[in-house]
Parts: sequence; structure tokens; C-alpha cells
Amino acid sequence: MIIRTASIRDIEPILSLYHILFGEMAMLQPDRLKQAEQDRNDSQLTLAIRSLFGV
Repeated sequence: MIIRTASIRDIEPILSLYHILFGEMAMLQPDRLKQAEQDRNDSQLTLAIRSLFGV
């Protein structure tokens, strides 16, 4: 496995992986989490990732 520094083109794949992760977490703990669609342009995760890349 090759590990490299993330780039701007990795933002969408990273967000997709987090979407899958949060969906799986909601299935495992439905009493604590609900699966929901997030506005990718406004979510805190998106803003945090974009700020790391200065976008």
C-alpha cells in the first residue's frame, strides 16, 4: 500500500467515505444515530476538509 498526502482531488472521495461510515454507524446504533442526507456544500465536515486544503 502506498500512502500519500491528500490533494484537492481527494475531497469528494473522502466525503463519500465519511458518508458510508456515518451510514454504517447509524445502522449499528439506531437509538443514537439517524442516517440523513447532508448538504455537501454546507456540512461541517466539508468545511473542515476544504479549510485543510485552502479551498
